[in-house]
Amino acid sequence: MSVMLQRSLGPVGGWIVAVTALISLPNATCFASYIGGCLAGVRLLTDSRLGRVSAWISLVVTGSLYPSVGWAALYPLAIVLVLYGVEMRKHRKSENV
Repeated sequence: MSVMLQRSLGPVGGWIVAVTALISLPNATCFASYIGGCLAGVRLLTDSRLGRVSAWISLVVTGSLYPSVGWAALYPLAIVLVLYGVEMRKHRKSENV
């Protein structure tokens, strides 16, 4: 088991991959998920004025912080584009059948 641990942590421990690079991708994904939740709050909280205003404030603040993630911010966007493309392809195939 220790050999497997050394192999999996070897690139990190050997400084081949920086720890900050490994942290930035999940951080960008978390930011993107939070922005999606804020958008859902803006859309769904139509009855509560306080809830809707809070969702907008949260969306603006989070959206302004998102560029600080850097190039890793493109990672969740790329995932969304790939999944959208897969869904569109499935939809076209079901129409042709």
